[in-house]
Parts: sequence; C-alpha cells; structure tokens
Amino acid sequence: MYKIVDSNKHIYNLYNYQKENEFEKIIVNNHEIIFGAQGIYFDLKKKIGISKKGAAVPDGYYLDLTFHHDPQLYFIEVELNNHDLYGHIGEQILRFSICSETDKHKIKTILLKNLVEDINKNKVLEKYFEKSKFNNINELLDEVIFEKDIAAIVVINEATPELDMVLSKLTITTEVIEVQTYTNGNEKYTESLRLEMR
Repeated sequence: MYKIVDSNKHIYNLYNYQKENEFEKIIVNNHEIIFGAQGIYFDLKKKIGISKKGAAVPDGYYLDLTFHHDPQLYFIEVELNNHDLYGHIGEQILRFSICSETDKHKIKTILLKNLVEDINKNKVLEKYFEKSKFNNINELLDEVIFEKDIAAIVVINEATPELDMVLSKLTITTEVIEVQTYTNGNEKYTESLRLEMR
C-alpha cells in the first residue's frame, strides 16, 4: 500500500471509499486531470439500448480530441474494486459494446443535446474545429459514433490482474485508469490523486 509524504512531513494514507457515488464525485471533479484537458467529459447518466436486450447506463462519456484528425469517444464506467468483476463490471462493458452497435442514434442525440446546451464545451469545439478536418459537431459525432468503434474506460480505485483478464475477453477496446485518494486524517480528501493507466 502506498503512502504519500508531503514537504511538511504530513503522511497521507489511502482513503477507502464506501460508496461508488462518493468515488464518482472525485472523478467528475477531477475529470481534466484524469482524462486529459484535450477533450470533453460528459457527466451524463442516460439509458442507452433496449431493455432486456443489452441496455446500459454509462457513468459518462469522454470525447478525446487530443489528435485533431483522429478523435475517439469512450464510455466511462466508474467502479470500486469490491464490485463483482464478472457479473457487474464485465457485464456492463459488454452492454456498452452492444449499445454502441444497436443504439448509435440515441448516443448521438444525448451527446449532441448536451453539446448544444453547454457554452464551455462549445468553446472547446470551436478551437478544435480550427485545426481539425471536421467542420461542425454533427460531422465530429458521426465520425466517432458511426465510423469508428466507441471504446470504454474503466475508472477504478484498484485495478487487479483479474480485471485485466475479464476485460481482455471482451471485444470492445477498454482502458483502465486507477484513481486513488489519500487522506491525512485531518482532511477527509486531499488533492492527491494517484493515477495509473493500465
């Protein structure tokens, strides 16, 4: 287990999350650090797909605009490591994969509505369009939803080899980001996040 010692010799220990929604708040509040500032994070929980046929509710989406001619859309799944790898995490990622094939139009509608309503996201896109091959939001979303495969990112407080094995059996490209928070006892949370891309 890691510990962090700051310049004032305060010791920070790993904070153990009891509830997933508490962990999700840390992810949303630090999304630029976790996913990168060269993209757009969507804190949207909307059902996609068809009930009893692989419907899912992603914890969010991330539109990676790092490469001007090769944007990538990701489903975001925020999890605690004590959740069932097979019956919950693996199944959820599988459902994302199914929805990315069966409900492309709804995914586009959800994201487009949010982009149109959010001035800050529009500013990011305006800058992006200046250097990209895309002229507008529709062209960009068509590329990342209809022309490319949507990928997934699992954000988890502790990644394990078992998680890697489960995800390796799925066909959807899935990245894992390990995020941990540390506390010094006096403060519940610190700004210290330990990130590890796997």
